[in-house]
Amino acid sequence: MVCAWLLLAAGCNCRERGLEPVPTFIRVTPTQIDFGRLVVGQVASDFVEVINSGKAPIEGTWSLRGEAFLSDDANPSRASVGSTVMAIRCAPQAAGIFDGALVITLAGFEPIVVPLACEGVPVPECLPSGPCRRSSWDVAAGRCVEQDEENGVSCQSTDGCLLGPVCRSGRCEGTPRDCSDGDPCTADTCHPTRGCEHQGPIACPGEGVCRVGRCNPGVGCELVDAEDGVPCGQLRTCLSADVCIAGSCVTRDPPDGFQCKPDAPCATAGYCVNDVCQPTQVTPLEPSWTLAVPQPDAGLPEAWSDLFADRSGALTVSSYFMSPPRLRANAAAPNTLTQSARRCIDWLGWVVCGDLPATQSAPVSAVDSATGQIVWSYADAAAVIPQFVGSGVQFFTARLAVLSESELLVLYESRTLTPEGVDPRCRTFGLVVVDRQGQGLRSLFINDPIFSVCDHPHSYGVAVDAQSNIYLAFTPSGGDNPATSLTDTVIFSFTPSLQLRWRRFAPGLQGGELSVGDGLLFQERSPEVRQAQTGDVVAQLPQPFGLGVIGGGLALPAQPGAQLLGTLSTTTHQPRWQRRLLGTPGRSPLSLATWASPWGPREVALAFTLDGTQVWLEATELLTGAEAFSCPLALPELPAMTAVTPGGLAVMVGTEPVSPSWPVCEDCDPKFARTRSRFASFPLPALAPSAAPWPGAWGNEGHSHHEGR
Repeated sequence: MVCAWLLLAAGCNCRERGLEPVPTFIRVTPTQIDFGRLVVGQVASDFVEVINSGKAPIEGTWSLRGEAFLSDDANPSRASVGSTVMAIRCAPQAAGIFDGALVITLAGFEPIVVPLACEGVPVPECLPSGPCRRSSWDVAAGRCVEQDEENGVSCQSTDGCLLGPVCRSGRCEGTPRDCSDGDPCTADTCHPTRGCEHQGPIACPGEGVCRVGRCNPGVGCELVDAEDGVPCGQLRTCLSADVCIAGSCVTRDPPDGFQCKPDAPCATAGYCVNDVCQPTQVTPLEPSWTLAVPQPDAGLPEAWSDLFADRSGALTVSSYFMSPPRLRANAAAPNTLTQSARRCIDWLGWVVCGDLPATQSAPVSAVDSATGQIVWSYADAAAVIPQFVGSGVQFFTARLAVLSESELLVLYESRTLTPEGVDPRCRTFGLVVVDRQGQGLRSLFINDPIFSVCDHPHSYGVAVDAQSNIYLAFTPSGGDNPATSLTDTVIFSFTPSLQLRWRRFAPGLQGGELSVGDGLLFQERSPEVRQAQTGDVVAQLPQPFGLGVIGGGLALPAQPGAQLLGTLSTTTHQPRWQRRLLGTPGRSPLSLATWASPWGPREVALAFTLDGTQVWLEATELLTGAEAFSCPLALPELPAMTAVTPGGLAVMVGTEPVSPSWPVCEDCDPKFARTRSRFASFPLPALAPSAAPWPGAWGNEGHSHHEGR
């Protein structure tokens, strides 16, 4: 009796009459084969070897059972002395689980059964990375492969600013939409999803305080004299005041009724009466919105440690992989994402986050802040930077920066773990530029000797100037995730096309942020001012630059503990004015804002100071150095981060560790990573985001790091 082959594969022990057990000098390897999961149409190969260590060959037959199993060779007819090999393939033609067997029957001996198995899975759906790319399953390669769509083929663009889009070299391109409304006093732009937008009136530049810019509809910008009596200098008492007369700033004895104190968010205006400025009652400002305050049931709030605002005033709070970002956090219906992210910035009204979702491909995703839905994701860094592919290689998003309204810069960082999973602290970096449809445009692997030393070089500084030139600062670090800066910094500058412009070494400089404006580059913790075009040092500041700001031809160093707020001209590098603040600044950054003063809009620098236990918000006019207003805030401590919104000011305070093993680290990168903070927003109706080129510390509003918007 002969057993059915399926029973043999299951271990049937029945024996034909007269057949002997397989002798010990016959050995079969392997005893079973599982080809694993195969896409329908894919082929996997293996072989079975019969080793005959006897003295003579044994006649026999080899037979395959099972519809998915094949052999290209003629089946052997004997077990020769030595080795006899039979190649076997599994080639499933349909989805499902397939079982089979190789049955070897040697003359006079029991059949030898080698069970076979494989699983057929459906062909994966291959989705192209863009509207002008075709993707299909390559059976030989075992993966989806892409190629450019033919030039001239119409494409479906997600960019509403393109008319008649067609494919060109794998990109969906078209004619830019003309959004001009014919009014020189409006700024005409096109948003990829909202379409044409017209904002105005535009801000026209003036000449000092007494010659102001005004936009004349149908004509454009022109200069006119400021109204007589408008304050124009720091002197603003009831005995002597700097005021505009016929377009010039002069000193006069002001009359009774002169406004010696402007309206402040916390007090009414003061006027001169009998040569005395009538005092006004100051009331501390209370927040109109708070987030992550201690819970009534003693529960812990979310662990957010970052804050920024977009131009609409919507706030985003996020963290370094601790809690999912919350978009429109100050809205009635905020959107909290389902996954955490590495870094987030504002671009074109989207919240763009690195490593969202957190996968091996390190995607960068643009999220609609109103809906919380992902608009697009870019996840092809490994395809364009081959150095990021290999055993033990991990890569992730290091920094994000806005190059322009149409291009975003992604700085990727990689590390290679040892076979034991140990991080040797070696790092490499690459750049990728993507467009506002999430398509990759160009890439660069940064090949430099600094990255050959395994001291965890880290990107502490990122800046982009108005011409879209890129500036990066790398420094060795003393820790991982987040990184603590050591010293000896290397600064690079690249063109928008990712060509190296210059490289400079700053020995002894601790890692910090970069700020660029008016053709000059400033480094946190350094007194050196560099020419942005060449990287050469062109001036020395009296003290190192801090978390300062640049705008309106001025650079404000913002040093901690300084009693004076010094302002330096970015053309002469000499102090233009200085002002003694009411309190002592801490490490909280400066911000720039536009203040609707009684005499017209003024650009102001906002500083937080501490006088005893009282936190003050002090605003200083950029042109004159005069006090714009000073208001006490109902805050327990100085803010760690700030964001100017239309008619308000948001702050992050109360930073505390989420674990005793992760102390608060203000100088780490990211700053305050792995901490929990509280947030508040104060109503300031006369305040708005600045029109200056660089209206905030640590990059532009929304952390974009771009000099001009």
